[in-house]
Amino acid sequence: MPRIPRMLIFSLFILSVLPLQAQNVVKRIVENGEIRIGTTAQQPPFSVKSKAGNVIGFDIDIALKLAEAIHVEANFIEMNFSELLEALDRGEIDMVVSGITITPERNLKYLFAGPYLLSGKSILTKNRKLIQTPISELNTGRISVATLKGSTSVTYVQKYLAATDLTLVDSYEDAVNMVIEGKIDMMLADYSECAYASFRHQNHGLLIKEELFSSERIGIAIPASDPLLLNLVNNFISDLDDSGELKKIEDRWFRNGSWLSEVE
Repeated sequence: MPRIPRMLIFSLFILSVLPLQAQNVVKRIVENGEIRIGTTAQQPPFSVKSKAGNVIGFDIDIALKLAEAIHVEANFIEMNFSELLEALDRGEIDMVVSGITITPERNLKYLFAGPYLLSGKSILTKNRKLIQTPISELNTGRISVATLKGSTSVTYVQKYLAATDLTLVDSYEDAVNMVIEGKIDMMLADYSECAYASFRHQNHGLLIKEELFSSERIGIAIPASDPLLLNLVNNFISDLDDSGELKKIEDRWFRNGSWLSEVE
């Protein structure tokens, strides 16, 4: 008797148990044999381009594990952060795995699996006085700040640092260079982004504020039309956490700088 491919068995099982209205994304993933994953490749250590031209990072490792778990290929589609959710709306990608914070506003339009990481806001600067200053005293027009277009950092600045001179950038690397060149006083971003920049540019006197301004949950954005995909990814994240594999991936990208040799 001929052997039935495991991928075909999986596909037939998924399609047989799904309600018709919830088959949209999962059905496409199964039939095409790939997950189209939106990411920036500009948010180390979440995602970044390697010297070899590959996309690597914390989010990338998680996405690859997910694709492996459901026996499909991971197709990483790169775009600016501010374009990711719009691409999800248009059906150009199946999910966003790009250090995206779960917020009530985003949850009104999208499903979120996770969280798979807890983070918070910090600042990157060359000015030691700014590191020592409480957040409430940074809200002045004498201070210039840059942050990522379309990110929750923009909302944070608008709410708590509205008096500052705000510049929006397409990538954190642009903001880091502006800090290094003295074009702005500080970059506001997730702590991981600030820590990475400080570690990577050790000869430029960059400082980060260790006391976080906020607590944020990082998750995977999924189309609101497919609760089954949400259930699948949530169960995957739980299994990854319970097995200890999530901790290993987190340690590799956030506590071990050996991967820097792959991008520099």
